Amino acid sequence: MLGLYNLTSEEEKTVMDIKMGINHTIGLKTNGTIWSFGANNYGQLALGNIKNEAKLEPVQITGMKDTETVKAISSGANHTLVLTESGKVYASGYNNYGQLGHNDAVTTEEPAQVVGKNGIGKLEDIKMIAAGQNHMLALKKDGTVYAWGRNNYYQLGNGTAADQVLPVKMLESENTIKISSADANIMLLGSNGKLRGIGYNPYGQTGNETTSTQSKLEYVKDSSKVGVMKNVYKIINGRHHYMAMTEDGKVYGWGYNGQGQLLDLASPVKLPSEIKAPNENETIIDIGASYYNSIIKTKDANGNTHVYASGYNNYGQIGNGTVVTPNNSWIPVQNSTGEKEAEGLDILTSECYGANNSGYIDINGNVWTVRIKYKWTTWR
Repeated sequence: MLGLYNLTSEEEKTVMDIKMGINHTIGLKTNGTIWSFGANNYGQLALGNIKNEAKLEPVQITGMKDTETVKAISSGANHTLVLTESGKVYASGYNNYGQLGHNDAVTTEEPAQVVGKNGIGKLEDIKMIAAGQNHMLALKKDGTVYAWGRNNYYQLGNGTAADQVLPVKMLESENTIKISSADANIMLLGSNGKLRGIGYNPYGQTGNETTSTQSKLEYVKDSSKVGVMKNVYKIINGRHHYMAMTEDGKVYGWGYNGQGQLLDLASPVKLPSEIKAPNENETIIDIGASYYNSIIKTKDANGNTHVYASGYNNYGQIGNGTVVTPNNSWIPVQNSTGEKEAEGLDILTSECYGANNSGYIDINGNVWTVRIKYKWTTWR
């Protein structure tokens, strides 16, 4: 079976977000509790002292000392980040580069609060988090951005290429309203609607017509090559590519396209290029991405919605009943039986490092994943 698999039990259709690492998944429920399953070789499931014990079904994470509800989750390759409603940040998992922000490089199975700047106190007043492969980002309520972890491509934006075990302020990051992070690069959306990128750039991920590493924040250009991209309100990423939506409803993509995730554009895509819906009577209303995949949700002239995916499909990630890969066109996601197009889906995988899966939620609160090797039937 290569279609969609339901992760949600009938009595608990309450999952509002999921994030995926290479081999683990984190879920956030509407009641503010977090759940995890998959590989746990680095303690990335945040379940305490059970390292190397994989979980085939979701288990609740209860190790945080904070009793308040969780606001957001994020996942790097083998680590997990949690943001609480009061703006505190917790991390667990792989930590060889300091990506947990604990002022050390010790891998941990127990979620612990991220330390503050210069090792003083704890990191607080955070409103948004994002994870790269081995680094982390946090957007403060005052519009500044802090980063920590691996920094081999200057991705932390502090003017050096040294790894950081403590959060450091990104230079010139003021007035940021959204953050996004791919493999080893970072994208910031400013209050002016413009994007700036930094870091690893061999596939044009920073969107400024270059393929050299960017050691400081640079504006993403528009397709004219002269001006900069404007009026952006949503930015998402896969491993080496980005997609953005602008206020006029247009969608643009750039970066690596070796698996067709940016359709038939020649790879690398060094400037934002417009991505259109598969049919003229459809308008793109949402976007998502995973490792080497892109996802769109559209609405047609009759008000019906559709979900399409493109890119890597060796494990059936696209959900079209095949493992044909790559796919450089929009493919309709099918239902669990593979008999017809799936209906009533919303995109959950908006910023996922997961290499072999994608996630959706339907109008009834069911969470669905696309994966060939395993079939999970409940989200408990």
